[in-house]
Amino acid sequence: MNINSKIESSKKIKELDLNKFPEQIFKIGEEEKINDFLQKNPADFYAIRDKSKAGGVFKLKVAADKVLEEIDGYNLFSINVSSANYVDNQLLVGEIEFLSNGEVYAILSLDPAASVRDATKNQILI
Repeated sequence: MNINSKIESSKKIKELDLNKFPEQIFKIGEEEKINDFLQKNPADFYAIRDKSKAGGVFKLKVAADKVLEEIDGYNLFSINVSSANYVDNQLLVGEIEFLSNGEVYAILSLDPAASVRDATKNQILI
């Protein structure tokens, strides 16, 4: 299976019914929908991710009362409950890739405050 964009990734996670933090994709001007999402998924912190391009601006720990301020500059973006809410319980973060030839690649971090992006940026090959 090839995933070529963040949108495809989100759809595949939903299709496969994989566990994840509550997340929704928004477009500029959808503040009412954002407020509904925040009310239905209360948390101290949220993550905001640019969905218009790979490697876009990613904010891991945005306070609930700052979300509407922090979406300025995004056109297509997601908001999800941030893993920063669960740092005390997070043992491992990372990314696992299964290749069609049977090989498996894993990028992992034991830093409880790290995001997956942190883990992949600061990888050490062993």
